[in-house]
Amino acid sequence: MQIPIALDFRQLSSLLFTTTNINNSNVTKFNNDNNNIANIWKIFKPEDSTMLPATESSNQGLVDSESITTTSTEKLKIFEILPNLYLSKFPAHIPLEITHLLSLCTHPHPPDRSRAYLHISLDDIDNIKPHLPQILEYIDNALQNNGKVLMHCALGINRSAAAIVSYLCHRNQTNSSAKLEFLKEKKGDVKPSALFLKQIDQFFHREEEKEDPLVGFHKRLQQRKQAALVEKEN
Repeated sequence: MQIPIALDFRQLSSLLFTTTNINNSNVTKFNNDNNNIANIWKIFKPEDSTMLPATESSNQGLVDSESITTTSTEKLKIFEILPNLYLSKFPAHIPLEITHLLSLCTHPHPPDRSRAYLHISLDDIDNIKPHLPQILEYIDNALQNNGKVLMHCALGINRSAAAIVSYLCHRNQTNSSAKLEFLKEKKGDVKPSALFLKQIDQFFHREEEKEDPLVGFHKRLQQRKQAALVEKEN
């Protein structure tokens, strides 16, 4: 039996699930499990082990919480944004000097009574505004009592960065775009979403007024005309 070269792996496994031998005298049936299918695939594609079907252990789920950790030999890199206020990705091992942990992952840490802990389940498309009062109060109380606060999400780039921006706005009475620039000086890879930043500015009533492009064009045109008339009169 000839097997078309263009078939992908799923088509191949389906085709080989029940097939006849060269004599067409016997029928060979294969159990539909990863091991047998993988062995079949090795017969036809032995040189490319990367094409083998993924097992449950090799599947990658959503990027969050326990799926982003530091290994036992990898030192967690934390960034000090303000005195005693730190930002990092998901920490497998939390430094002993951290007294307060604030997690914005969708899944909480295992129970830990050695430090204060606040978990706010937040996804990248959620509204952060309802959580801001709790976030700001938690950080304020910790810092006022000489605590060391580590804030994190899965990667330390979006959700926790947005929460840090909100606290900087709270402390400095300014908008999110100004505080984002400050945060990037401390941790260059942060990329809080435009959605979060807009929600933060709405919370503090500091939304930037953006001029309509057509209005701006009309205004600049009038200024040029006025300047031309003044030059002509002179």
